[in-house]
Amino acid sequence: MAADSVSVEIEKATAAEAKDLLAELSRDFKEKYGKESPYGLADKDLQADRSAFIMARVDGRPAGCVILYPQDENQPDIGEARQLYVRPEFRGRGLSYAVMRQLEETAREYDYTLLRLVTGLKEPEAIHLFLKLGYSRIPRYTKYIDRPLSACFEKALE
Repeated sequence: MAADSVSVEIEKATAAEAKDLLAELSRDFKEKYGKESPYGLADKDLQADRSAFIMARVDGRPAGCVILYPQDENQPDIGEARQLYVRPEFRGRGLSYAVMRQLEETAREYDYTLLRLVTGLKEPEAIHLFLKLGYSRIPRYTKYIDRPLSACFEKALE
C-alpha cells in the first residue's frame, strides 16, 4: 500500500473547504464543552495583516488546519495560534505537529517573536502536543482570564 501524500500550505481561509473544517471544529467544541466556542473568528479577521490559514491535506483532501493571527495590535510581536483541528479520520498521523511547525515558520516570516495559544482542559492531546513543541504553560490572558477550562501557552521564536 502506498503512503499517503501529505501537504501543509497556506490557503484562503474563506474557501469552502476551510469553512467546512472550521464548522467541524465548532461542532467538536460544542460536543465537548456543551456550548458554542467563544473564540471564533470573523471572515474579516481571517484576512487581517500577518494572519494565515494553514491547511493540511492528505491525498488532496482537507484533513486539518490552524490559524495564525495577530494577538493584539498593540503588541505586534505576538502572534496567536487559533482553531487547531484535525478531522477524526486523519488523527494519529502527525498532522497537528506538521501544521503547528508550518505555523511557527510562517510566524517567523511575519516577524512575530512570541507565539501564544489557548486550548481547553478537555484537550489532553493538544496539551501534550504543545508541550512537545516547546510551549510553556502561562497564566490565562486577556479574553481567557475568566475561562477556567482554558489552558494558555506561549513559545519564544528563535
